[in-house]
Amino acid sequence: MKLKLQDITEIQTGYTFRNGLNKYENGKLGVIQIKDLKGSKVDLDNIDYIDDDSIKENHFINKGDVLFKSRGEDNSSYIIEKDINAVAAAPIIVLKVRNKTVLPAYLNWFLNQTDAKEYLKSVSKGTLQKMISISALQEMEIDIPSKNTQKAIVELNSLMKKETEIMESLIIKRNNLITQKLLNLIKGE
Repeated sequence: MKLKLQDITEIQTGYTFRNGLNKYENGKLGVIQIKDLKGSKVDLDNIDYIDDDSIKENHFINKGDVLFKSRGEDNSSYIIEKDINAVAAAPIIVLKVRNKTVLPAYLNWFLNQTDAKEYLKSVSKGTLQKMISISALQEMEIDIPSKNTQKAIVELNSLMKKETEIMESLIIKRNNLITQKLLNLIKGE
């Protein structure tokens, strides 16, 4: 089954800080910015915090929300994997899954696949800085398999990422070991 993104999510822009971001070391509210979207994860450990009570709750992000980079060449999406008291800053777009037949983790996976990237590239606007509009996102069609298939896709994708991390770690360790052996060889050890 195919559904438009607007039929399964509430789509909203990130919060616009009109007077800049006044950071506080002991602030109460986290602000997720583009700089915090790294690799395939949201770096929640290094976000900035503010002390602002004027931001309404409808801007707060929740576990399971999908954050989407609407500007630049890399229009990737990221899922919020844990509860956090934070908002996303513009130009991030927040996708809140409202259809119970769609797993947020599946939607996040789908948005990062080649077919989705090609669609996003085809609807992007701008010459210097590419931008995806909310209206273009709303019209994007999402393939929705059964919930069991979605779960299987998410689990297999997670295992693949873990395997990649382990393999990359092994390559680094092996290179370090061989380099040390070669340096020892030079020293006659």
